[in-house]
Amino acid sequence: MKTIKMKNKPTPCLAPLLSIAVQPKGRLRPCCWWWGTDSEFEKNHNIQSMNFQEYRKTALKTYYEMMEKNEYPIGCTKCNTTANPRYESYNQQYPHLVGKTWNEVKNFKHLDLRFGNLCNASCVTCNYKNSNYFGKVAEQGYYMAPGQMPDSEESRNKLDESMIWHEDPKVIEGIIESLEDVDYIYATGGEPTINPTLHKVMQHLIDENKAHKTTIEINTNGTNANQKFLDMLSNFKKVVMFSMDAIGDLNDAMRYPTKFTQMEKNYQKYNDIMENSKDRLMITPTVNMHNWFSMADMFRWINENNAAIGGRLNVLHLPVWQSISRMPQEYLDIGYKNMLDVETVQTTHGRVLKTENIVTDVKRRLANTTVYKKPVENDQYESWEESLDITRKWFTSRGYDPALTRIPELLNV
Repeated sequence: MKTIKMKNKPTPCLAPLLSIAVQPKGRLRPCCWWWGTDSEFEKNHNIQSMNFQEYRKTALKTYYEMMEKNEYPIGCTKCNTTANPRYESYNQQYPHLVGKTWNEVKNFKHLDLRFGNLCNASCVTCNYKNSNYFGKVAEQGYYMAPGQMPDSEESRNKLDESMIWHEDPKVIEGIIESLEDVDYIYATGGEPTINPTLHKVMQHLIDENKAHKTTIEINTNGTNANQKFLDMLSNFKKVVMFSMDAIGDLNDAMRYPTKFTQMEKNYQKYNDIMENSKDRLMITPTVNMHNWFSMADMFRWINENNAAIGGRLNVLHLPVWQSISRMPQEYLDIGYKNMLDVETVQTTHGRVLKTENIVTDVKRRLANTTVYKKPVENDQYESWEESLDITRKWFTSRGYDPALTRIPELLNV
């Protein structure tokens, strides 16, 4: 197994000791930052081949014992940066377990469950791998942007087969058996709030009187405010990341077929169950070329409605055709100015963020041209012109005016 030496890691990473992460297709990892490889050692590391405990006793134990010698698997490369890595976040969350040996910790504490692609929306920033609703929309004849649908029926069927691991009764049983010491669950999908397996996990913890000691963090599209689900969620410590990309019709176009008027109501329903002092509900927009000129409007809506935004904007880099790195600098500058004009925006627990700090962070990230790539001349899907053409087709196909984006070239379509 290939290894790397890690910088400033005096104790082994807690991820393999405490955590397991399941990707939408069932691949098993120590944490969500794990890159991994196609090595012989990892080839069967998926939920279809082994349960959580088998993975812990084999792969995770091996990784942790390597880390005790400061020999980190190459899958840990992403943490070998100056960014705030998962290494640090686990140490902060579980300081009493830092430096413990393998035999001193018997069970999982942290689960990262990404439940396939079961979803009820087809957002412009997403694709079939993360939402099977794209299949329904494609069958209805709507335009699909590059990469949003599998390139063949065979590929789609193969993908579908890999995405339903969470429906297997043995898998569900294995997850529930691993909950004994778990105190933190991150769940996404797809849309996690409509996933029956998450409901079963939550109900088990409620029945075992462990819900009040467990944090559920969900990344939701905000469409499901079903009272039964909210009643279950109210038993837990909660972190809810509420995806909303714009205000009004622009949000409806970008997050088709959701409706902003309903999402406003649903946000309030979630807010009504935020009873614990550490509960957090935050709006988490995905910043891209379509909402760049409207981010200031969202900030104003958040302030006017006593809502909250996440502490750091999610600035999209893939797919490249809709990244703001495609946009001319003069357009970026307009967006920066619009945000700065708002001055502050509310975040969780009554705090405020200065928009100048948000702008500085976005600029800093765009300076990383390895991630936020500049347009490539004469390269299909990489040029600004191609981005505009795809946007026109996406919006008009769904009955929306591309001028909603306020992109100058689209104002007179």
